[in-house]
Amino acid sequence: KKMVFFVLVTFLGLTISQEVFAQQDPDPSQLHRSSLVKNLQNIYFLYEGDPVTHENVKSVDQLLSHDLIYNVSGPNYDKLKTELKNQEMATLFKDKNVDIYGVEYYHLCYLCENAERSACIYGGVTNHEGNHLEIPKKIVVKVSIDGIQSLSFDIETNKKMVTAQELDYKVRKYLTDNKQLYTNGPSKYETGYIKFIPKNKESFWFDFFPEPEFTQSKYLMIYKDNETLDSNTSQI
Repeated sequence: KKMVFFVLVTFLGLTISQEVFAQQDPDPSQLHRSSLVKNLQNIYFLYEGDPVTHENVKSVDQLLSHDLIYNVSGPNYDKLKTELKNQEMATLFKDKNVDIYGVEYYHLCYLCENAERSACIYGGVTNHEGNHLEIPKKIVVKVSIDGIQSLSFDIETNKKMVTAQELDYKVRKYLTDNKQLYTNGPSKYETGYIKFIPKNKESFWFDFFPEPEFTQSKYLMIYKDNETLDSNTSQI
C-alpha cells in the first residue's frame, strides 16, 4: 500500500493568532498519483541535486519581455535564464542586485542560438539589498503520512523575504534523502503535497507529483509566479 504525504511548515516564533486566508486542503482527486507517472526519476533528478544559487547579481539581457538572463556560472552552465510570470515582474528585477535560488532544467532551455552551456529556472529571484538576516530563520517542518503526523525536521533561510521555491526545494531534498520521497524509480508514496500559508493573502500548495505525461520544464512552472513569503509572519 502506497502512502500519502502532507507537509506543513511553520516558522518558529510565529504567533498563530494572525489573520490568514486559508485555502482548503486539496481533495485527493486533485492530486496526481505517482503510480501513473512515467519517468518519475526525472523529478528525482531535479530535487536530488544541488539548486542554482547566486547572490548579488544583475541581469545582463533578456530573450523575451518576461524573462531575465544572467552571466553566472555553475558546474553545467555559463548563462542562466529565469522566466517570470509577466513583463511587469521581470521589470521589477531587471538591472537590480538580486539573489537567485532555483531548481534548474536543461532540456527545452532556450537562451539563444550560441548558448551551449545554459540553464533555465522559473522565478527564484529576491532583492539582495536589505533582505538578509544576521541569524538564519529556523523553520519547523511537520510531516503527516496517511493522516498521522510522522516526523518533523528543521530547515533554515537567511532571507527576510524568501521564495516558496527555496523552501519547497529544501523540504523535498530532505524528504528525498531521508524518506525516499523520490527515487531513481517508483516512489513508495502515491500522493503528496506541501501547503504554504502567507499572512493576509490566500494560501497555496504544490503537488509533489506531476501529470502522467510531463517534462521537467513544464512541471517547474509551479515556480513561475515567484511567490515570496515573509519569514517572520508566514506559515508554510
